[in-house]
Amino acid sequence: MIGDYAVFDADAHAMMCPKMWEELPAAYAARRPRPVRIEDSADLGRWTNGWLIEGRLLPGPFGPGAQPGNEPKRVLREFGAPESGHFSIGSITLADPQARIRDLDEAGVDAQMLFPTTLYARMTAEAGFEAALFRCYNRYMARQCAFDSKRLKWGGLLPMRDAHQAFEAIEEMQKLGASAAVVFGTVGDRLLSHSSFLPIWEKFASTGLPLCVHMGMSYTPFEQICQNLFETHGIGMSKASISFKR
Repeated sequence: MIGDYAVFDADAHAMMCPKMWEELPAAYAARRPRPVRIEDSADLGRWTNGWLIEGRLLPGPFGPGAQPGNEPKRVLREFGAPESGHFSIGSITLADPQARIRDLDEAGVDAQMLFPTTLYARMTAEAGFEAALFRCYNRYMARQCAFDSKRLKWGGLLPMRDAHQAFEAIEEMQKLGASAAVVFGTVGDRLLSHSSFLPIWEKFASTGLPLCVHMGMSYTPFEQICQNLFETHGIGMSKASISFKR
């Protein structure tokens, strides 16, 4: 609270962590994001680690598709995450929702709306694997936010590449208590207005949930033309966050 006014954080996040993928189906478990450390790193500064996803290291600071943030060293002790800090690992990953609530109290924030990391926009183009990752994330967030659902709100990732998976994810999000659904600005090379998505939008409209379009490098060609962090954020990830509610 600030005076008599409630404070709502409309764009919060939970840092990526291995717990988010513990429930991946057996068919995809071996393909989960894996933390890796770069040994030849003397001249890399902070960029000494990342997540190995589908043969790529994300995030990365150089070359096509450069993108910062969410490195393993922020959340894993063995990668150098600090034992203590202003915000604990349990708070920033939501592994310890009670710690997040304490941080909200300290900051005077009454409630948060939690969105997924932008790395989910480019993890994979395979419909089945993407849906599995998205739905695992949703279940994790539902469990952790249930600690105090009035203060910890979350948006569920909506897999768009396969209509059947989208229908199931929509129903599951409702049961789990999502406050909104989250998509990125494109589904690969298709706009959200593409006619193939009409059945998904019709199903989603019946829920009454808001739809949040979050920034993220979901359009693959941008990865090749964006050669540094400035270009990535100014061009490749420039799809603004918008919310729609019917």
